[in-house]
Amino acid sequence: MENQESQWINLADIMSALMMIFMFISIALLYEIISKKIINEELLKKNHEYKIINMKKENITKELLKKNHEYNKLLNKNKNLINKKNIYRLSLNKELHKEFDKDLIKWKAIITPNNIIRFNSPFKIGKANIPKDYQIILNDFFPRYIKVLSLNKLKNEIAEIRVEGHTSNIWGKLDQRKSYLSNMTLSQDRASNVLSYCFNIDNKVINNNIKWLQSNLRANGMSFSKLLYKDEAKTIQDKNRSRRVEFKVIIKEHIS
Repeated sequence: MENQESQWINLADIMSALMMIFMFISIALLYEIISKKIINEELLKKNHEYKIINMKKENITKELLKKNHEYNKLLNKNKNLINKKNIYRLSLNKELHKEFDKDLIKWKAIITPNNIIRFNSPFKIGKANIPKDYQIILNDFFPRYIKVLSLNKLKNEIAEIRVEGHTSNIWGKLDQRKSYLSNMTLSQDRASNVLSYCFNIDNKVINNNIKWLQSNLRANGMSFSKLLYKDEAKTIQDKNRSRRVEFKVIIKEHIS
């Protein structure tokens, strides 16, 4: 009987051990299943996040492509505008030289590449009144100037006809600020006096364009902000030439 009981005990122990092993195996399998499920869920989550990131990247890429297209379109538009403005400047320059080249030397005037017509020092130091000899020049110059600017191919692209007054940077013993402001008043008076004189010239071309001139003719005082120099290094001021009046055309921002 003892042997049988011993055998039954041993068998029970074996069964218990097998149950423990089976339990550990089950736990291990369950842990593996749970782990795989967690990993799969994490992978699905990451995959979803990846898709969202990709969608965002695609949207950003589309937006960048759109912006790039808009930029290139704007760049081409600006290039075309610049080309049109350059063509206009060249055309205006050609017409101005055609009209005035024979008079520039006797008028002591020049036409710059930017179509500024610069008269050389018609004013006395500190004065804004127009000398008689310069009045004679303006009587000849201004109607012909407006005749050129009012040509159909040029007129519609003009935003402003500007009369600019300039001075040297000399003004007695005043400090720099007071000197600048005093010269600003003087330069504005010079520009305004020239504009007023030109506007009142009794001439058919002026009279026919009087409303256009009212809308576009302006006088600007520049003080000594744009001095002229005797040397290319701009170290020696040309005081006489700095006291001047310039006629300038401002082209419209959007040219047809």
